[in-house]
Amino acid sequence: MPLTLRQAWNGFFGKAPGPLAVRCVIGVVVFLRLLSTQVTVPVAVLCGNSAAGATLVVAADAGTRTFNLPRGDAADTLKQFAAVAGTPIVYLVDRVRGATTNAVAGAFAPRDALDRMLAGTALSAEQDAATGALVVSRKRTAGATPKRGEAGPVSDPETKTPVIPMRSPRTLLTALVAWLAASPAVDAQTPAAGDVVKLSAFEVSGQAPNRYQAAEATSGGRLRTSIFDSPQAISVVPEALMKDVGAVRTIDALKYISGVTESTLPNGLDRVTVRGFQWDGQTVDGFYSNSYNNLDPFLLDRIEVVKGPNAIISPSGNPGGTVNHVTKKPLFVSPRHSVRFEYGAFDAGGVELDSTGRLGDSSGKFAYRLLATYRDYDAYYDKTRTRRHSISPSLSYQLAPNTKLTVQAEFLKWKAGTYLGFPIDPSAGSTNEARMLAGVSPTTAFYNDDVYRTDRRTSFQAFLTSELTDHLSVRVAARHVNYAMRTYQLNFASTNGDGGARDPNTGLYVPFTVFGPGPAFAPSPAAAQNRTFNQTGSTADIIEKRQNFQNDWVYERTVAGVKSTTSAGFAYTRRQPDADASVFVVGSEGVPINMDRVVLGQYRSTGVTLDKFDILELTRQYYLNQSVTAFDGRAIFSAGVSKIESRNGTRQLLPGRTSSTINSDATTVNYGVVVKPVPNVSLFYGHAENASPIASSISPPGTPAFSEGIQDEFGGRVRLADNRLQLAVTYFKINQNAFSVTNPGNLVSPPPNPRLPNLFSDRVAKGWELEGTFEIQKGLTVIGHYTAFTNRDPFNVPFRGTAEKSAAAWARYEFQGSALKGFSVSAGANWLDKRPGDAASGVTAASTPTRLIPNLPTFYLPARTLVDLSASYTRGAWTYQANVDNVFDKEYILASLSRMLVVPGSGINFRASATYRF
Repeated sequence: MPLTLRQAWNGFFGKAPGPLAVRCVIGVVVFLRLLSTQVTVPVAVLCGNSAAGATLVVAADAGTRTFNLPRGDAADTLKQFAAVAGTPIVYLVDRVRGATTNAVAGAFAPRDALDRMLAGTALSAEQDAATGALVVSRKRTAGATPKRGEAGPVSDPETKTPVIPMRSPRTLLTALVAWLAASPAVDAQTPAAGDVVKLSAFEVSGQAPNRYQAAEATSGGRLRTSIFDSPQAISVVPEALMKDVGAVRTIDALKYISGVTESTLPNGLDRVTVRGFQWDGQTVDGFYSNSYNNLDPFLLDRIEVVKGPNAIISPSGNPGGTVNHVTKKPLFVSPRHSVRFEYGAFDAGGVELDSTGRLGDSSGKFAYRLLATYRDYDAYYDKTRTRRHSISPSLSYQLAPNTKLTVQAEFLKWKAGTYLGFPIDPSAGSTNEARMLAGVSPTTAFYNDDVYRTDRRTSFQAFLTSELTDHLSVRVAARHVNYAMRTYQLNFASTNGDGGARDPNTGLYVPFTVFGPGPAFAPSPAAAQNRTFNQTGSTADIIEKRQNFQNDWVYERTVAGVKSTTSAGFAYTRRQPDADASVFVVGSEGVPINMDRVVLGQYRSTGVTLDKFDILELTRQYYLNQSVTAFDGRAIFSAGVSKIESRNGTRQLLPGRTSSTINSDATTVNYGVVVKPVPNVSLFYGHAENASPIASSISPPGTPAFSEGIQDEFGGRVRLADNRLQLAVTYFKINQNAFSVTNPGNLVSPPPNPRLPNLFSDRVAKGWELEGTFEIQKGLTVIGHYTAFTNRDPFNVPFRGTAEKSAAAWARYEFQGSALKGFSVSAGANWLDKRPGDAASGVTAASTPTRLIPNLPTFYLPARTLVDLSASYTRGAWTYQANVDNVFDKEYILASLSRMLVVPGSGINFRASATYRF
C-alpha cells in the first residue's frame, strides 16, 4: 500500500511534522504544479527551520532581530537570514547562487539587515505590498526583461516570451506566501539532515560589524567567544585589512592593533613585541613551532591577538600575549578561484593562487582549498633576495550537519639573504638620539649572498569538530611538522673599541669617553672608533620535528534563563631531533669591512663546533573552565584552572658537556567577570596566568623551573551607531618572574666558546590601550589605536626593542557613486616612540650592596612616524591595487640587536598587483 505524505515524513525524520512543516511542503508542491513544467529553476520559499527544500519563516514578532550572518554565498547566507528574520523571504536558488553577500552583525529590522547583506552585490530585494514577503532577485540591466519563472529582474535578460501566459509567477508567489503566512505560530523543528550546517562551537562565524571589526575569536580558549563578552582583551586582524595594506609581513597589518609593535630581526622570525614582551616563532591554528621564515599573509584568513597570558592556547608562551595565525580553510561554496600577480621596487614580486569550493553539486559533502605561492624579489638592502615556494592543499568533509573533518598540508621552501644591519654612529649615547654610521648608504651590503636564512618544512594537520548532542560538542586536532632551518650571524667588532663607555657612577653610556679603574673611575677621551670592522659569528642548523594533539570538550546548558558553559581539554606536545642533532652551531667569519670602501668577501667557516645537542621536550596540558551567563546576558562569570607538566631534556653531543632532563609541573588559574549595564556597553575584569619551562642543562645554578606570567586587566567596550563604531579601552598589569634575557656577551666578536648562558630577570609591565574601528558612513571605515605602558626590570630599566608608546590608524574609502564605483583609496600612519637599542643587564662596577647602579641602554632608536597609501579598483573579475610605503621617504631606524647590528628602515616603495577571479 502506498505511503501517505505524513507516513513518509515519520519514517524518514522519526517524528510527526508540525503544522507549518506540512503547510510548507504541501505549499511548495502546489506551487510547483501551478507553474509550467518547463520552469526548472529551484525556488526557495524559506520557512525557518522546518523543511529542507522549501521553507518560510513566520514569527509573532517581525521587529528588530539580532543578526550574526557571515559573508558568503547567497544560496547559503539567505537561508541563515531566514532562520532569524521572522519575515517571509522568496528567491530562486540558481539565480542567487554565486553572489557573495556581506556580513551583518547587530540588531536590525529584517528589511534593513537584508539591505545590508545585499549592498553592493548583484542582488536586490523588494517587499511585496500584499504579504510583506521579501523577494530577492538579480539586478536587471537597463531594458532587460525577467527570465521565465524568475521572481524579479536579472542581469542576463531572456527575451523569449514566458511559456505561461495569463499566469504571473510573481502572482503565484504572492498567493502562496499569503497562504503560508496564515499558518499558526511556528513550532520548533529540527533541521533535516543536510539542510542547515550548524556552526561548530570551535569555529568563528566570520561575521564583521564593519570591514575591520570581527565579532568573535577562538584563540582565547579554542572555543568560539564573543569578543564583546570576553574577560580578556582580544584583537583581530581580518583578511580585509591585510589585503588593503598589501601586507608583506604580518606586522604590516598587526601594527594597527594596540600593544603590538616591531621588535628585532625583521628579516625572518616575525619577531614582534606584545605589551612589551618579545614574541618569537609562529603560532598557526593554535600550534606553536620555531621558524626562520616570515609567515606569508596570503595564507591567512585572520590573525587573532589575545593580550596577556593564555593558559589554554599558549600555556607556556609569552605573558604579553599570543599571536595566533588562522589559516584559510575550504569553503562549501560554488568553486571559486583567484590568481594574483604582484611587482614592486622591492619586497614585492610573485604569484598567488587561491582555489576553493564544494566538490560535486550543492549537496556535496566535500570541499577543497588549494593555496600556492611563488615569490622571488629583492629587498631594500643589497644582496638580500627572498625566494619562497609554498603549496598548501586542504580538504573538508561534512560527515553530518554538525560534524566536519578538515585535513591540511603545507610544503614550504624559504630562503632570504641575511641582513643584520651595521654599526651605529659612535656619537650615540644613552641621552641623545642615535643615527646610523655616517657616510654609509642604508642599502649597502656587508656580506655576499652566501649568508642567508633558510626554512624548509613539511606540515600535516587535521581538525575534527562535532556536536554530539544538543549540549555536548567535541574538537580533536593533531599536527606533525618536520622543519630544517639554517641561519648565519656575523657580528661586527671595531678594531679599537666602540669610541665610548658606560659611566660606572651612573650606568649611562657616554660617547667619546672612557673611564679608568675604581674607585675613582676617572673619565678620559676615548680613541676614535676605527671605521674598519672585523666580522665573526656562527652558522646554526636546527633540524627537528614536532607532534601536537589537542582534545577539547564543551557542554552547554540553559536552565531558568541561566546559561552554563563548561569546557575541558587535554593537549600534548613533543619536540625531537630529526637529524644527528637538533642544534648544530659552527663558528664563522667574514672579511674585515672598511666602511669607507666596502669590499665584500666570501663567508668562511672556522671549523670550530660551538654547540651540538639534542632538544627533547614533552609537555602535557590539562584544563577546566566554567562560564555562567545570567540576567539575560547582562552578567558573565568565568573561572578555570590549567595544569602543565613538562619534561625538558638536553642531550649534549660534545665532549665534556653535561646532559640533563628536568621534570616539572605548574598549575595556573584564571577568572573574570563581564557586566553589561546597558546592551551596548561591556565592562570586564580578568585575571590570567601562564608558566613557561625555562630550566635546562645550560641554565645557571638556581634557575627556576618555570617563568610565570600573571596579569590583571580591566576595561570597557562600547558599540554605537548600529555597531558600526566599536571602541575598547583596557588597563593591564603583568608580572613575570625569571624572564630570560639575551646575554650581551654572546654578541661580541669573536663570540665566546662555549656560549654564555642567558640571564634572568623579573619584570613588570603596566599601562593602557585604546583601540577601535568605525564605519563612519557607507564605504568609509577606519581602524586605529593608542597604547601607553611601561615594561621594566626591577631596576626600572626598559627592554631592548620595546616602544612603550605607539599609535596607528588606517582609513579606507570606497566610492559609492556610479562614476567611480569599484574604486577605493586608503591611507595609514603609524608612530613608535623611542626604543632601547640594546639589552642592558646587571649593575656597574661602582655599585655597592646598599647602592646598586644598573647598566642602562647605550643608545635609543629615535621615535618615528611613517605614512602609507593604497588605492584599488575592481572592474568585473579584475582587481588592481597599488601601494606606496613610506610615502615621504622618511629616514629612520627599523630595529637593532646591539650597537654593532642596527637595521636602517626602508625608503619609499611602490608596489602593484592585479587579481583575477574566476
